[in-house]
This record gives sequence, structure tokens and C-alpha cells, in this order.
Amino acid sequence: MTRSEVAALDKGAKWAILLLAAQAGDEASYRILLKELGVYLKAFLQKRLGSHPSIDDIIQETLISVHRARHTYDGTRPLLPWLHAIVRYKSIDCLRQKKRIQGFEILDEAAFDHYSETFSSEVPNQEVDEDILRALAALPPKQRKAVELMKLEGLSAKEAAARMGMSEAAVKVSAHRAYESLRRRFLGDKK
Repeated sequence: MTRSEVAALDKGAKWAILLLAAQAGDEASYRILLKELGVYLKAFLQKRLGSHPSIDDIIQETLISVHRARHTYDGTRPLLPWLHAIVRYKSIDCLRQKKRIQGFEILDEAAFDHYSETFSSEVPNQEVDEDILRALAALPPKQRKAVELMKLEGLSAKEAAARMGMSEAAVKVSAHRAYESLRRRFLGDKK
């Protein structure tokens, strides 16, 4: 197929050909693909998110994921649904992470200065820390690992599932059971 024939194809078919060429080791095709995907993703995300400040982060994460998963693309299937699935998951992950970070941002500097001695106390509340550590240690191993990965390391259920070698649903169930057990332990609820 000549370059002019490839250019005439719709973008999904063109990108599929470029990705298949990249899988075969054609670096020039891969560079063209990444450049065109970057432009497409910017327009695609701006339509959906407006001028959200995370668009560039989502594009970068998506392109990294495309790079890492390029070997998984099946040339017999359309490329755009494969790409849109990656964009969707990376958008959700990035927006969740930004939301988590924003939860820790200090909005009132004066309030922080006023209460800074509380945060800089040299003696942590060791009783609470020890109670939490004992409660976590008492959980079954899968439940404890699910809580550690999702709540302490901040991983998504999907990422925790990959680390634990379990399905995403199984990790969610383990985490839910752990939360219930911890709630009963600390609140004295015997449900």
C-alpha cells in the first residue's frame, strides 16, 4: 500500500496500519503514529473535559500506555475502540489521583500557620498507630494486602488486583470485608 493510499484511509485504519508496522519494528511509522495520536487525543479530551488542567497529563499517560501495550493490539480488530479504552482508564486514573492530591492541599495558609504545632509534634499518637497496626495484622492476609495496597499505597482496585494476582472483583470483596472488620473492631459494632 502506498503512502497516498494510507493517507486516504480513515484515521483509525491508518493508525492501525502504522501500529502494525511499528510492531514489526518500523520506527518511522511509530513516530508518525505517536505524533498523530497526541494531536487527536488533545482534541478528543478537550471536547470532553474542556480546558481541564489534567489534559496534558492524561495524554502523556495514554501515550505511555499505548507504548507499553502496543504488542497487545490485534490488527484484525479496529484500533479506535482499543485506544478509547486506554484513554478512558487513564482519564479516570489521572482525575482520581488529582482529586486525591487536592484533598491534601492546604487552602488557608493562615490556618496552617496557626495549627502548625499540631502537625509538627515530635511525639506521634503511638497508641492509635499501634491499634491500627494491630488491627491490620489481625486481618486475613488477602484482606490486609488489599487494604495496604488500596488505602496505604493509593492503588486502584485494578492495580491492586494485578499486584496480588487476583481479579479486580475479588480484591474489592477482600477490601470490603477488611473495612467491615475494622469498622466492627473500632466502633464495637457486632453486625
